[in-house]
Amino acid sequence: MIDNTNKKNKRVKRTIILSIIFILIILIFLFFAYGCYKDLAEVILNVSGKKESIYFRVKEFQNQIHYGSRGFATPHTITIYDRNRVVIASLKDKDYQFISIQQVPVFLIDLLLIKEDMTFFTHKGIVPRRIFVSLLKNIRYGRNAFGGSTITQQVSKLLFTDQKKTVTRKVKEIITAFYIEKILTKEEILEIYINIAYFGYGRYGVSKASEFYFNKKVQQLNFAEAAMLVSIISSPERFSPLKNKDVTKEKFKVLMNRAKKVEYIDAKTADNLSQNYVDTYDFTKLGVSSYLQIEDKSPWVQSYVLSWINSNYSIKQAFESDFEIYTTTDSYAQFALQDSANYYVSQIIPSRVNDPADENNLEIASVSVNPLTGEILSFIGGKKYSPLNEFNRAFSSRRQVGSIIKPVLYLYAFLNNIVNPLTVVEDKPLSIETSTGKWEPKNYGQQYNGPIPIFRALQKSLNSVMVQVAMKMDLNDFLDWFNDVFPFIDKKSQEALKPYPSIALGSFEFSLLDIASIYCPIANLGTSVKPYLIEKVMSHGNIIYQNNVEKIYDSIDKTLDLELIYLLGLTSADGGTSNFAKRQTGFSYPVYSKTGTTNNGKDSWFVGFTDGLLTVVWTGYEKDTGKTALTGGGFSAYLYYIYTQKIYPFFAEDYKFVDENGSIVPICETTLLKANENCPKIYLFLPYIHQPSEYCASH
Repeated sequence: MIDNTNKKNKRVKRTIILSIIFILIILIFLFFAYGCYKDLAEVILNVSGKKESIYFRVKEFQNQIHYGSRGFATPHTITIYDRNRVVIASLKDKDYQFISIQQVPVFLIDLLLIKEDMTFFTHKGIVPRRIFVSLLKNIRYGRNAFGGSTITQQVSKLLFTDQKKTVTRKVKEIITAFYIEKILTKEEILEIYINIAYFGYGRYGVSKASEFYFNKKVQQLNFAEAAMLVSIISSPERFSPLKNKDVTKEKFKVLMNRAKKVEYIDAKTADNLSQNYVDTYDFTKLGVSSYLQIEDKSPWVQSYVLSWINSNYSIKQAFESDFEIYTTTDSYAQFALQDSANYYVSQIIPSRVNDPADENNLEIASVSVNPLTGEILSFIGGKKYSPLNEFNRAFSSRRQVGSIIKPVLYLYAFLNNIVNPLTVVEDKPLSIETSTGKWEPKNYGQQYNGPIPIFRALQKSLNSVMVQVAMKMDLNDFLDWFNDVFPFIDKKSQEALKPYPSIALGSFEFSLLDIASIYCPIANLGTSVKPYLIEKVMSHGNIIYQNNVEKIYDSIDKTLDLELIYLLGLTSADGGTSNFAKRQTGFSYPVYSKTGTTNNGKDSWFVGFTDGLLTVVWTGYEKDTGKTALTGGGFSAYLYYIYTQKIYPFFAEDYKFVDENGSIVPICETTLLKANENCPKIYLFLPYIHQPSEYCASH
C-alpha cells in the first residue's frame, strides 16, 4: 500500500502557512477600519502604477453599459470557415448583452443579494468575517479554495484577475475591490456584476442567461425563473438543470430557505417552489439550441472544432491567438443534411414505427465524406444539437455494424479465390458448434432461397451464405489483411475484432467514422485515406497547423474493387435491400450501397457512395426498449436518399466501369453462363478470370 501520509502533511503545512500569511494581510486591513483601508488601497495602487488603468477600464465598461454596447469582451475571436472559405461562425471569447439595472426585475436583484452578499450596501468592499470563515474551512479541509467574496470582490476578480486560487490573486482582488468601491456607487457595481456574471454555456450577464434558459427578455422573468438563474450562478454548468436536475433542485432549495429565513418570502411559497419548480419546468424547450455564439449555423461543426481545439491546444490559447480554423465541411451540404434529417425525424420515422413511444428512444447520426480526399463534407451527431443532445454519435459512438461489413469479407474472398460473384452456395438454415455451444445464424425473416449465386446473396444480404463463405476463410489472416488495408479506423475499434465466425454478421462495434474509413478505399478504387475535418489553423497570418492527409495507395486491387462496386449497385436495384426506399423518395441517380441491421433490429445502417461522395447513416435505439425492429433499407436508407438527392449534382460522379483486366458482360440468370440473345440477363462487371468461358445453351 502506498503511504500518502507525508504528501498529505506537506499539503496541510503549505495550506496553513499560506493561510497565516493571508490572515496577517487581512489583519493589516482591519487595522485601517472605518474606511481607512480604502485610502491604503489607493496608495498601494499608486505605487504599483495600476490605479489609472483600473480607473479607465472600469469607467469604459460602465460607459458601454449605459450606451448599450455589446462589445466589452476582449476583441478576440475564433473564426471557423468551410471548404469554400465561407464563415461558419465567428466566436467571441465572451458574449455579453448589456442591460441597465433599472430594467432588471427588483426581485432578481434582491435574490442575488440574498444569495451572494446580504451586507452589500453596508460593507466597504470586503467582509472580514466571511474571509476568516472561509480560511478556517480551507485549513480544516486542507485546500486553498479561499472564497468568502463580496459582489465587489467578484467584480474585481472577473475584470482584473484570473480564476487561480492563490494568495496573490486574492490580495489583488481585495485591493482592487477597495478602489472600485471608491470610484463607483453600489448601484453601479451591481450593474456591472449583473452584466458580467457567468451563467454557463457561453452566456454572460442576466440578459443572455434569460434568453438562453427561458427564451425571454430579462424583464419578462417571473420570480421562480429569476430564482433559478441566481441559484446556479456560483457554478452554472455544474449546477445547470441541463446537466443535473437534482443538483439544481438542491441549490434552488437552499436559496428559497435563505429567502424564507430573512423573511423575504413566506414559508409556504418557499416550500412550494422548492418542491415543484425545478421538477415541473421543461428545460428542453430552450430559446437557443447550443452554448455556441452562433446557434443556427452548423452547431455540430462548431462543437467539434471547439472540442478539437481543447484537445490539441486550449480554448484560451485559441482566443488569445485569434485562431482561424479552416474546415473541410461544405455549408450547403451541412444545411442539406440537417434539413433532410429534420424531415426524416418528423415525417419518415413516425410513419414507420409501430409504437409512437419508440420515436423518443430513437437517435440518428450521419457523416458524408469525399472518398477521394478524405474531406468530411457534412455530419450530424444526433437528431438536433442542444445542450441536452451534444454527444457526437457520428464520431464518438460505437454501434454493432451488422451487414455493412459483408462487402469487405466478400472482397477478401474474391482476392483469395474462395468464391467469386458467380459461385453458387446453398442458402439454408445453419447450426454450428462453437466453444460456447450451438450457433444458429438466421436470415432476416428466416427465409431461405436454396442454391443462389454470390452476387444475389450480397444483393439480398443473406446471412446464411455470408457465414458459410466466412467459415472457408482463415479469419486470422483476414484480420491481418483488414488491418493493413483499412488502417485508419480507431485503435479501440480494431481491438474489438476477433477471429470468430460471428465476425461475418458484424457482431462487433464501430463508429460511423470507422465505417467511412473502411468504405473510402472501396469507393475510390483502392486508396485508403483517413477522413478529416480540420484542414489548417492560422493565427495572425501564420500557419500553426496543417493537415497532412494520410493515404495508402493501391491497398485494394482496382479490378476486384470495381467488381465489388458493381455488385453493390444491385442493392438499390430491383430485389435489393434498399430498393423500396429509393423508389419512395424518387431518387434518380446511380448509387452503390449496403444496408445493415443488427440483433433484434436495434440498429439500422446505410452506406451509399459514388465516385465523389460517400455517406454513412445510422438510426438506432439509445436503450434496449424499442418495440419496432429497424432495418437498414426501411429506415436509414430514407435519410441517405433524401439528402443525396439534394447534393448529388454538386459532388458526385458515376463510375466508369472500364478496366484492362475486366469488362461488363451479360450473364444468363438461370445457368450463370454467358448469355445469348434469348437468355434472361443480368449484367455484371467481372474480371476476366471470373467470366464464364462458355455461352448458355439452354435458351
